Amino acid sequence: MKTTTLILTALVLSPTLLLALKPTATRIAFAPAAGTSLTKTFENKASLTLDSFTMTGAGVQPEMEMTMTTNQKLVVSDEYVSVKAGAPTKLLRTFDELGGDSSMSMKMTIMGQANDQSQNMRMKSEFQGKKVAFTWNAEKSEFDKAFEPEEEKVDLLKELAEDMDFRAYLPEGDVKEGDTWTPDVAKLRHTFSPGGSLALVPENTDEASLSMGADEMSSLTNAIGEKLEGEVKAKLVAVKDVDGRSCATIHIEIKVHSSADMTEQARKAMEKVELPPGAGSIEIDHVDMEFKFEGEGDLVWDIVGGHFRSFDLTGQATIKSEQGMKIDVGGRKMDLEQKREMSGSTSYTASAK
Repeated sequence: MKTTTLILTALVLSPTLLLALKPTATRIAFAPAAGTSLTKTFENKASLTLDSFTMTGAGVQPEMEMTMTTNQKLVVSDEYVSVKAGAPTKLLRTFDELGGDSSMSMKMTIMGQANDQSQNMRMKSEFQGKKVAFTWNAEKSEFDKAFEPEEEKVDLLKELAEDMDFRAYLPEGDVKEGDTWTPDVAKLRHTFSPGGSLALVPENTDEASLSMGADEMSSLTNAIGEKLEGEVKAKLVAVKDVDGRSCATIHIEIKVHSSADMTEQARKAMEKVELPPGAGSIEIDHVDMEFKFEGEGDLVWDIVGGHFRSFDLTGQATIKSEQGMKIDVGGRKMDLEQKREMSGSTSYTASAK
């Protein structure tokens, strides 16, 4: 009893000790020093299986089995020339490595006749080895983008995104271990497509690309619409040293969805396809995609350096596609409608050093 009384008395008489027992508030902010350079690596891996498939307009309903795996990797070198108010005002980005590969296998049975197909596809980008400058334009409230040195293909720059730092997940003020907050879902789109549209195109295609749907090969990126909706929760779970650096670990739970109209992209892709002689004609009427993702992961933030150190997010993705085509084969015209739903495990990882 005497010992307990002494401890309680010490606590009452020692404000310093009481303050020491309280969790320490931490400021987690984007604030790399001007001139800081980071090499960032992003990887996206997915394994999807066909859940359902319907086709109308052909007079038959094929049975289909399909699996698809995708692996995409992006390595950039970012130099923060100047930083202000939690964001770069000038950033130089070099695309060191850009690409990926996909594989698809499909078995389709029509009126008892089975047809097995498989395809491997490599992706490439014109940004490989290029340097792009992002300069903040205060009047337009957006970044001006330009190749360094200048190049003519400025249209490629339109859909690039400057933020590859996961800044949207950060809290607005000081937080303590155990605190939670709600990031703005609308700002999280580039979690799933880091860097924006990187002009990835197939290195190799063949006649099977058309029948198997080459758009599916990169659908995890293509299916993400401009408007991401849903909910996300962030929680500061720990502040500790990682390799001698004070780092915050933010746990993320996310459940989002979006839709995208891919009609124009599909039509442009069709223009590049050479149909076999006598194959007739194919006209794309519409291509609509829906994307859903539910998962969780951790963002590790270098508090002193003011930038992310690592990011990992794993979960379940679902992609729905609806495609309408007008086909003319030997004078026989058909309006085909295909609907697919694929789902499977997906992971997004990133590191900066």
